[in-house]
Amino acid sequence: MKKILLTLTGGTICSFINSDGFKNSDPKKAAPLLIDNFKRNDKDGIEFEVLLPLDILSENMTVDKWNVLLKVLSKVQWDDYEGIIITHGTDTLAYTASLLSIVMAGCKVPIFMVSSNFSLSDKRANGNENFKAAVELIANGIAPNIYVIYKNSDGITYLHKGSEITQCQNYTWDFYSKNMIDYKKFNNIGKTNTREMLLYQIECLKNNVLMVEPYVGIDYSAYNLDGKKAVIHGLFHSSTACVDILHDGDEIGYSSVLYMINKCKEKGIEFFIAPFEKELLTDEAMYSSTGVLLRHGAIPIVAMSKEVCYAKLMVAYALFTNQSDIVEFLKKEINEEMIY
Repeated sequence: MKKILLTLTGGTICSFINSDGFKNSDPKKAAPLLIDNFKRNDKDGIEFEVLLPLDILSENMTVDKWNVLLKVLSKVQWDDYEGIIITHGTDTLAYTASLLSIVMAGCKVPIFMVSSNFSLSDKRANGNENFKAAVELIANGIAPNIYVIYKNSDGITYLHKGSEITQCQNYTWDFYSKNMIDYKKFNNIGKTNTREMLLYQIECLKNNVLMVEPYVGIDYSAYNLDGKKAVIHGLFHSSTACVDILHDGDEIGYSSVLYMINKCKEKGIEFFIAPFEKELLTDEAMYSSTGVLLRHGAIPIVAMSKEVCYAKLMVAYALFTNQSDIVEFLKKEINEEMIY
């Protein structure tokens, strides 16, 4: 009999209306609903073991709670299971998926993150379908990897790499990634990665990375850099950010990213920019503002989503102290294979 470890963290997929009329997480109530709904059509005799490391709505995910989840996963006996399913809320799913894709690259079994757009008791919910698709892929022997599976509003249940999925945008329940595919059309012939997971090398993640998103009128003087090891600064779609100099001289205004870069230099804090188009490193059409960023010491992280960049920086500072080791680690691609 095939055995799957169902790891519950909460989220909408585990939520129900409470006495105050609000949705709140209740994984103990959700687990039997997910399992019983699947078993009504189960022909393979799947057995489930349930873990409950967290009980939160995913907007309440913190670095400390990430550490709790990682500690629980580090104690899993992989040979006991065909795969792992982790329930998670949609709000921060892409961040946790990015983290797991980094620290669990080399996993011995497939790991699926499953969520729902509505509570399971709601007829509009896609949670049971997402769960069923994950179990089906595990039972069919999908190669070890970190996956997210989710049914979009177009009616198609998509399979995503955990390292490629991006946050749900406002006013939509849909998830996207650059190589997403209808899970029914997925033909996995990827090789199993046998390297040791970084999960076992990380003692504790620390909240020492600041993420900043650019917008018109941003005031960099308002940011507190105390206790930070690195800043990861987002870019506009052309891989740019404001580098404006005040017109009355060479003074840098509070809305110029150069102000924050200088503050980081004073405090010995590394300054990274992402997502950054790899082609721009050699492209003659690079905007002058981007060139200014690079000349002032901003370190570009290429070909990764901002969610992966943030998670990878967190892991880097948990593993290394030498700046060159950290930059080298960031340049390495996440070792995953999904061949269609």
